[in-house]
Amino acid sequence: MDYRTINIENFDGVLWIKINRPINRNSINFMLLKELNCALDYVENNFLIKVIVLQGNDKFFCSGMDFKEILNGELSTTEENKSFIEKYCTLYLNTLKRFTTIPKIVISDVQGKVIAGGIGLVAASDFVIASDSAQFSLPEVLWGMIPAMVLLFLTRRIGNQEAYKLAMTSIPISAVRALDIKLIDEISNNPLLHIKRLSLRLKHIDSSSVAKLKRYFNNIGNVTESFEKLAINETIASINNQDVRRKMHNFIQFNKLPWE
Repeated sequence: MDYRTINIENFDGVLWIKINRPINRNSINFMLLKELNCALDYVENNFLIKVIVLQGNDKFFCSGMDFKEILNGELSTTEENKSFIEKYCTLYLNTLKRFTTIPKIVISDVQGKVIAGGIGLVAASDFVIASDSAQFSLPEVLWGMIPAMVLLFLTRRIGNQEAYKLAMTSIPISAVRALDIKLIDEISNNPLLHIKRLSLRLKHIDSSSVAKLKRYFNNIGNVTESFEKLAINETIASINNQDVRRKMHNFIQFNKLPWE
């Protein structure tokens, strides 16, 4: 398959997936979500692949929602746009869920900035290796939104209070602070070497054991379908809010920050 938003490489039992939208700061559009799921389909059916590594670039691992696509040139929400937003939010949440259920080990290799929905990709990963220049932030509250879907996975990884603090303050944190609160597992200035060493060990773990362990932790994590539906509906309502859309529009058209 020819991918437009990601690059993939299968090497020695590891599938490397690189988000490839540099002009758009590696933001998440609908095609990226679809292609990520196509790659996950491929991995799930390949017993030789035991590990998935997700990468961005040195400036942006992932900057979250693609505002331009979400607005689709409309300040007011049309019925067509509402339908798209619902599909987008549902697919985003389901993609994060797949990270936590797929019988493969998912590693995020983080360099540069991780913003908003990009935090969700990190939080849903099994392991996170970051360079010391990585930076993490949840700025949704500045736009009049809340990171509802991200928080389902972030609270599981770092706990309620640390997730609440990140979401409420919107202050970016360094890799050192991210390690301290357990958002990431390691800091390495040679993450590829670190990942390769980790993969050598992880490749010996049977996929059925990975699936069982993930299923067990998902069960004790107690994220129910009602919580998932609440998170999707909250995100849809935020995106459809006129003031939120105006802030998105001003950022896209005039590079104005939400408080300007």
